[in-house]
Amino acid sequence: MYGLFGMYDYDLDVIDGHLMYIHSRNGVGKSTVMRLIYDIFNGDIERIGRIMFKRADLTFDTGTRLLVENTPDGPRVQMQRNELEETITADELRSVLDITYIGPERMYISDKNGDVSPALDIYLDQLHSDLRKAEENLTLPSPADTDRWNEMSDQELESGCKDLQANLVFMEQAGLVPEIPPNLKFPPNRYSITTSPAEYRKLAASVATYVGQHRMFAESVVVYRDVINRTFFGKTLEIGKSGRVTIRISSDGQTLSPDSLSSGEKQVMIVMYILLFRTKPGSLVLIDEPEISLHVSWQHLFGSTVKDIATMRDLHIMVSTHSPSIIHDDWDLAVELGNGI
Repeated sequence: MYGLFGMYDYDLDVIDGHLMYIHSRNGVGKSTVMRLIYDIFNGDIERIGRIMFKRADLTFDTGTRLLVENTPDGPRVQMQRNELEETITADELRSVLDITYIGPERMYISDKNGDVSPALDIYLDQLHSDLRKAEENLTLPSPADTDRWNEMSDQELESGCKDLQANLVFMEQAGLVPEIPPNLKFPPNRYSITTSPAEYRKLAASVATYVGQHRMFAESVVVYRDVINRTFFGKTLEIGKSGRVTIRISSDGQTLSPDSLSSGEKQVMIVMYILLFRTKPGSLVLIDEPEISLHVSWQHLFGSTVKDIATMRDLHIMVSTHSPSIIHDDWDLAVELGNGI
């Protein structure tokens, strides 16, 4: 990046792996760099034009370069491949990669009318709605791929059904277990398969389709609950029937509304919700100032938790922070923005 605020030039090398940190003293532009990266891949030409910089060159592993120049006539964006440059539109920018930005103003969400609502209320309502829909649709779907199961030997089918059952046991923690036909046993033993081979091959294909459709959501529910409960002290997050999300005081069992939580507790729930439920696998994720309202012990937990989620979902996460406690033991994953050149 060249000419940020008319003062700074930065050459930022992305560290291989799922997580990296950017840190610096105040006022040298790390938050602005993060926001600019998001605006570019979000195709927000208007916002790009409001940031004071001369040029940003983004180079991909393939050697392709995205060139963004802030001209007096507005931003000019070009893609360079094999030394050939072509202008790229806002829609084309959005298709380059999936990106999620978790900015420091994440506690509230503005709608199209400018009305502001607490983000956690919206996210928990959406989680409740999604859970209810999933729990109300436990009927096995039509199988998406029957050929694979029809080509298996009886031994392979038995083994494959055991693997599917392991998935169902995990998904049961989120309340997502499909209704198996009462006349069929799942997973079947070898005798059952021999007795009713066609029925069990069709059943296995249907269960595999169900797992493929719902396992990632179930995984998000289980991990979200476990992360929150591992972090909070004296409170637990419970997910009950009909998708009810409850926060309960551990000592006396009383329930709490989201408004009663501390700022730090809300921050953890918001960031983890976005990562697990609003971010596509393989995305680039930009998190700015995750340390807001977090105790030092929670800051220490943040990096390892985010790294685990990044690995699980193949995310590439860039964290901008002022806090050494966020980086904790991962200074080999940290890049410092200096004073410019």
